[in-house]
Amino acid sequence: MKPVIYKLWLSRNKAYKKGFSAGVLKKKIYNGFCSKCKKEFRIRNLHLEHTLPVMVGGLIFDKKNLTLMCVRCHNKKTVLDIKCINILKKMGVISSHTYTVDFYLHPHRVQEIFYYVRNIIIAATPSYEAWNGWDTEYELIMWEKNRKTWESENNEKT
Repeated sequence: MKPVIYKLWLSRNKAYKKGFSAGVLKKKIYNGFCSKCKKEFRIRNLHLEHTLPVMVGGLIFDKKNLTLMCVRCHNKKTVLDIKCINILKKMGVISSHTYTVDFYLHPHRVQEIFYYVRNIIIAATPSYEAWNGWDTEYELIMWEKNRKTWESENNEKT
């Protein structure tokens, strides 16, 4: 059995302040447009979408990890994310349980593999043609920033 490097508790980042909810966040980041197709929508017709899925370490209520998408784009991205997560499970990078996800690599490495797999699927699937390069630059910047933060925290401990 492989050693678990990191155990992600899926309940770790539920709403932590009274009155802090998905609806409140939706209002805070609302700009009138779907972040993917750029069409204009009313707030009630947009869904909150996690840029980095919670199953691979994305925070639930972090505004930096949330965007607003129309139903069509949200469903399409959710299917893509599920495909990528299932590939990570088959590769043995993660395994999920009822309340936890076990990481067999460092979380930042898991996220890097997730983005890599997702970009391969996007490039190889005609229905995702318009998504080529979508969010990749932002995600890589965020991943690099998080990696540096983690490394500096570990260097301080040693």
